[in-house]
Amino acid sequence: MTTIRILVDGNPPNPRDLQTVGRMICWHDEYNLGDEHNYGRDGFLRELAFEGSDSLKSEVLYLEGVTYGQLYNRAFDADIDDPNEYARRLISGRVDRVLGSALSGCVILPLYTIDQYGISIYISQRQRRSSFAQVGWIVCDSKTVQREFNGDMEEAEKAIRTEVFVYDQYLTGDVYGFIVERDGKEDESCWGFFGWDVYENGMADYFLWRWRWRGRSDILSDNRLNPFEWFPLTTPHCVVYF
Repeated sequence: MTTIRILVDGNPPNPRDLQTVGRMICWHDEYNLGDEHNYGRDGFLRELAFEGSDSLKSEVLYLEGVTYGQLYNRAFDADIDDPNEYARRLISGRVDRVLGSALSGCVILPLYTIDQYGISIYISQRQRRSSFAQVGWIVCDSKTVQREFNGDMEEAEKAIRTEVFVYDQYLTGDVYGFIVERDGKEDESCWGFFGWDVYENGMADYFLWRWRWRGRSDILSDNRLNPFEWFPLTTPHCVVYF
């Protein structure tokens, strides 16, 4: 008799250690989330825009220094009530437009977490509750969008949304493996299947491939021996006999 035990993976691989197209930039007081980075929480998008462009940084600093001073003096000479607010408002709009143009080829999405009986991460806030908090961003930069998706930003967004979904599975322990026992002895095992549905996480495909390779066509052709008919897919730990 062959027994397949499907179990929660107690030591799953971190999907952020694999090849990704997005950079997950997070800040959290208790958890080490996302990818390693040296960005500060404040001004992250500004730092991101400056990457690889000294001229852009110089332009922004000029606006915030020289141009701000000129606008302040103009407002002061015109006897405007608050010259500082006048100059700040105009400069802020100009800086936002410059930075927005620099980031226009990137896909940038906010990341939120909820910490209830374990942490979970999402692309957007599902409910307006105090337990949700923005923890960072996931970014697919313009060079990656061009290289990996031929400039298709919608496809790039789909890809990084999938990365966040898989990372959430990792954080919440939604990763599984199986042990195959034949006549009471362990014959083989495999781990690191993300998600509980064996048809979507690749586990079913693995079984079919292994059985074909072993010449076990009887399992594939005889419905009475087909374990996929018996998988309790909503149960994180199940045993299948055939």
